[in-house]
Amino acid sequence: SGTAFAFTGITFPTMAMPILGRLWGSLIPLTHYLKLMVEQALRGASLRASLLEVGVLAAFVVILPLLSLPRLWWVARRSRYWGRL
Repeated sequence: SGTAFAFTGITFPTMAMPILGRLWGSLIPLTHYLKLMVEQALRGASLRASLLEVGVLAAFVVILPLLSLPRLWWVARRSRYWGRL
């Protein structure tokens, strides 16, 4: 989890990261959640100012499950996977 916190910009500033580090950090939902938390709880920003982070988190909630539905459908139709963890 230490590297996850580094890529979110909590332990190391994102502006000092190489482009690959910034891209990787933007793929982690924790990055956007922590930005939203800092904006809302610490800075007292309006919801309009945090709309981008709310949108990104909503995309994680909607898009990722939709992308996993074909695999879930495929596994659910094969009895050899039933009851396995």
